Amino acid sequence: MLGSKERQIKRWSTLTQPNLKTLTCIICNNTDLYNNFKKLYADDVFCAGKLIRHQCPNCSLIFGDLRFLNLSEEQILNDHSDTYSYFTEGDNVKEVFECINSIDIFLNKNLTYLDYACGTGKFMSCLKNIGYNINGYDKYVKGDNILNDISSMTFEVIFSNNFIEHLINPIEQIKDMLNHLNYNGYLIFISDCIDEYNVEFTHFHTYYYVGNSFKLLCDKLNLTIVESKNIGPCKIKVLRKNSDI
Repeated sequence: MLGSKERQIKRWSTLTQPNLKTLTCIICNNTDLYNNFKKLYADDVFCAGKLIRHQCPNCSLIFGDLRFLNLSEEQILNDHSDTYSYFTEGDNVKEVFECINSIDIFLNKNLTYLDYACGTGKFMSCLKNIGYNINGYDKYVKGDNILNDISSMTFEVIFSNNFIEHLINPIEQIKDMLNHLNYNGYLIFISDCIDEYNVEFTHFHTYYYVGNSFKLLCDKLNLTIVESKNIGPCKIKVLRKNSDI
């Protein structure tokens, strides 16, 4: 029986880059010749080999590797499961607290908060312990106080840490988040991959919102950028929901 790393190596050895004549940017809908998209290369630390990402010549969005973006949800889940069987993410609760404490909206503990894609819920539990009215949601992680279904719930503030760079379809997946956000509520993203291209050595990072791409994303989703901050490498974007879309 193959181990998790061996499964990943075998999985990625069978996946090839698609042979394309044209490519379309998911944010600005620009369609251009494949060769007109700038190529950015990186070596993956999770067995995927040489990564190729593409930069839109119109809005500058960087996206890829296309092999990963073309996987089914089941295949992506299997790849995640193999990775986390031998890899444990570092504890960044202190850094996230520093980010959160810099945002005015978080001064109000009486609002209803959702930590979206909360993972094991460690940060959510810390906020709950100091009096925040907060829930944690994760589609894949089971655990105490972690919701796996929020279909009938809405919140005044939804925030997510190191999530937006992992999306497969940013427009549709953020729309799903907004379905659970009250009108005039706040959506907050904390990420190293907004405004800069870094942390490029993992195939799980699929989108880098550089250039004009993040503003275009917000315009498409009827979101207003009300606050933008940098705390070390973390970029914090506080967005207000203007209406349902």
